[in-house]
Amino acid sequence: MSDEKTSFFEQLYSDASLQFFCDLPGGRDKTPPQLCASSQFALLTNRQKFREFCSSQQLTVPQYTVSEQFARLSAWAVKFNRFPLIMKSLTNLADGRACYILKAFRELPEFFDQIAGEFPGPVMLEEFISPKARIEITFFNGCPRTVAQVSLDKSLKLRHSWRAFPVRLPAPVINRMLEITKLFHALISLQDVPIRFSFAVTATGPVLTAINSGYNRPEYHPGWRQAAGILPLAESGIEAAATEKFCKILHFYECRNDEISESRLKQAAETSLRQWACFEDQAVIMLASENTATLLEDSRRVAALFKHLVE
Repeated sequence: MSDEKTSFFEQLYSDASLQFFCDLPGGRDKTPPQLCASSQFALLTNRQKFREFCSSQQLTVPQYTVSEQFARLSAWAVKFNRFPLIMKSLTNLADGRACYILKAFRELPEFFDQIAGEFPGPVMLEEFISPKARIEITFFNGCPRTVAQVSLDKSLKLRHSWRAFPVRLPAPVINRMLEITKLFHALISLQDVPIRFSFAVTATGPVLTAINSGYNRPEYHPGWRQAAGILPLAESGIEAAATEKFCKILHFYECRNDEISESRLKQAAETSLRQWACFEDQAVIMLASENTATLLEDSRRVAALFKHLVE
C-alpha cells in the first residue's frame, strides 16, 4: 500500500473531526503523542519486540527468524521446511504493506529484495498459521468495540479480502482473546486511539498474530457507520452485537475503477449497499443488512462484478 493510498484514508476522515493516523510511513507523523509515550509503543512498531513480549507472557507465537542476510533466512526456511511462510518487514506496518505469503522456496529472493529495497534492515520470516477463523478485535477508549471475521485476499500479498461484523464467538474463545488483550493495557487504555488485535483461531485456541493502531479502517468512520445504521465506534460494544445490523467491508485490488459506478454497484447489491470508495486501482465497499443470507448473496454478486473488472 503506497503512501498515496494513505492520503485517501486521510481524506476520508477529513470531515470526521478525527486526527487521522495509521501504521504506515505516510501516517506516522500524525501519531497521537499519548500513543508515542506509551510504555508499550515499541510493541506496535517492531514485530520482533512484539513476538518476544508475547513469548515472555507464555503466549503461543508462530515460529520465526529475523535477519538482514538472505542466506540466513533461506537456511531457516530449508530447516523449517514447511510452506507457506510469511515474509515481512521488521517494522510493523498496516494493510499488508511489505508483507508476503511464500508458497515455495523460489519466491524467497524476489520478496526479500522487494522488502529490503523499500525498508532496509532486518526481515522477518515466520510460519503461516492456517486457522479455523481469523478474527480482528478493535479497542477504543479502553473497551472492545468491534469483533470482525477476516478473510485474506487470494494472492501472495498478505491483505484483506473482506471483514464481516459483528461476530459472535463461543464464550471460551472470546474470553481467552480478551484475557490476552489485557496484557496490552498500556495501549488499550489510551483515549481516542483505535487498537486492533489480530487473532488466528486454531484447534488449540486463539493465537495473537498482530497488533496495529490507527484509523485505516473505513468502518471506523462516523459517516460510514451512520450510513450502515450502526452505533458510532465509541458507543459500540461487543455485548450489543446481537442488536446491530450485519456489515461487510469488501476490498478489491488491481481493478478498473473508471468502470465502477454507484448504479452498477446497486444492481449487484440494491438493498445492502451503504458506502463505497475508489482510489488508484483499489475499491472498498460497505454492505449492511439485517439478513445474513442477503449479505452473503450481495457480497457474491459484488465480487462477481469486480472479477469482471480485473480481467
